[in-house]
Amino acid sequence: MDKRKAEELYKQIKGEKIEEIVVEELENYGKSAAVFRGRKDNELFAIKIFDNDVVRSDEVDVHQQRINLELNLKEHKIPSLVKIIGGGETSIKNIDYYYLIMEFVKGMNLKDYIKTESYDVNFIVSVVNILFDVTEKLFQEKEPIAHRDIKPANIMVAENGEIILMDMGVIKIVGNPSFTDVEKKEFLGTLKYASPEFLMREEEDSINGWRALNIYQIGAVLYELIMKKEIFAGVEPFANLVKAIDGEMPKIISSDYHPELIQMTRNMLQKGWRKRLEKTPVNGINEALERCKLPPADEVSNIYDKIRIKALPIQAQIDEINSLKRTNEEKKKIILETNNNIWKYIDGCLLDLPNNGIITSVEKTEVFSLKLAATENMKTTYKIYRIKGNFDQGFAHPVLLLFDVANDENNYCTMYVAGIIPDDLYIQDIKDPNKMIFSVYGTGMKYKPVYHQSKQEKITITFSSIFDGIIELEDNSMKTIIDKTNAMIIMKAVDEMRYDIQEKLKREMEYASSGHGGSYTQKKRPIFIQVGKEVEKSFWNF
Repeated sequence: MDKRKAEELYKQIKGEKIEEIVVEELENYGKSAAVFRGRKDNELFAIKIFDNDVVRSDEVDVHQQRINLELNLKEHKIPSLVKIIGGGETSIKNIDYYYLIMEFVKGMNLKDYIKTESYDVNFIVSVVNILFDVTEKLFQEKEPIAHRDIKPANIMVAENGEIILMDMGVIKIVGNPSFTDVEKKEFLGTLKYASPEFLMREEEDSINGWRALNIYQIGAVLYELIMKKEIFAGVEPFANLVKAIDGEMPKIISSDYHPELIQMTRNMLQKGWRKRLEKTPVNGINEALERCKLPPADEVSNIYDKIRIKALPIQAQIDEINSLKRTNEEKKKIILETNNNIWKYIDGCLLDLPNNGIITSVEKTEVFSLKLAATENMKTTYKIYRIKGNFDQGFAHPVLLLFDVANDENNYCTMYVAGIIPDDLYIQDIKDPNKMIFSVYGTGMKYKPVYHQSKQEKITITFSSIFDGIIELEDNSMKTIIDKTNAMIIMKAVDEMRYDIQEKLKREMEYASSGHGGSYTQKKRPIFIQVGKEVEKSFWNF
């Protein structure tokens, strides 16, 4: 229903009564209905009157069923969900109309609020928490219900600050065929906020299937709160928008909010609905959002970084123009380029360590691969960094960091690291990572490749998982994760080497006191250092 049609309807029904409620003002209008303010005994109500042309196109019995479905929530006790008061069919000036009566929320919808008002991270966290709470409580109704149309225009910010989820025109009972889906599955809701599986009507009709849609739609709301623009803004015509929803990951870049909030939004907007559920577990969302209220670990201080960040919206708009229908060769090229860029980023973090006054040097191997079972659509590569530190800072030996990075063409990335203190017989050239691995994990003797390979000796390295999600290298959130992991491994390595330091100091003291050298026990096997979640990976012949 457009503005002209809504105003004509208002002229017809102004001053009329519906369930003793007097129609006073036109408040809003949308695709299928207009909303009017009504009054009864000085109490305000919202009256939603449906477009008769839409009703006739939908068939009257279908529309009646839609209203009845909403009326099933008439007595609901869910906070922050609009209250349904009544509804049905009425006749005004000999014309029949279908209507719903709801509580009147005085305020502004979130779409307009984002455009005109200022807000902070506490407001954003509150909105997202409320949306998750309401949609999960809808699943707990006697007959679980999916909302299916979560978007800023359907969220009200009341004058008292309360957040209310509105418009239940396309709700559905989970597991029951919708009356709109009996013969054919047409798209419902709002295209721009549809997840890929809902857009194609390939969603799973289960609580988890609809929960995945909730996560995506709430992620789209979170995107707009962070970026202050509509998701897929400017992507036209219809066919290009469908392509973008199906295959394009929206760029989310902002230095104003905690890196974890940015990463959460990316994970919520993942294309695969099962991966979406895995990366955004609803039972931990409140705790994760609370962490996002904290200041970012590092602020961008370099002026050139600030220039790059300001230019990112331009780059994002350019990216939106490109089609995501890639050939296999293009995908391989993108996967390889992304893998190379990730390693450049990690190099930047590691090679900066000597600036801290504790580390003296960092050496690295070239990127290398191992004969492991291939992961579908993922590029998996490795690199070793050898870190040397000052003896007076607690370094008796070098420390190895073995990084494992895998990524696909959509910036999905997993990153693992193993911290190792090798034994003192470790003498291999940093330029030959295969020999280095054998030296550390062999028998403690000099490198004998034929001997090791002929034994078919299995080598197990316990990694720590430090990242699993959509990676964005144009902000500092990834650097925060890598820097923290490096610091924790180095701290644990120094603790492990304390015995060797004391032994050497003891020997030096004995030598200085008596002129005789003491015995010094060296470690003969490598030591593993773990941080975070441990993951076992088995290595066969290199």
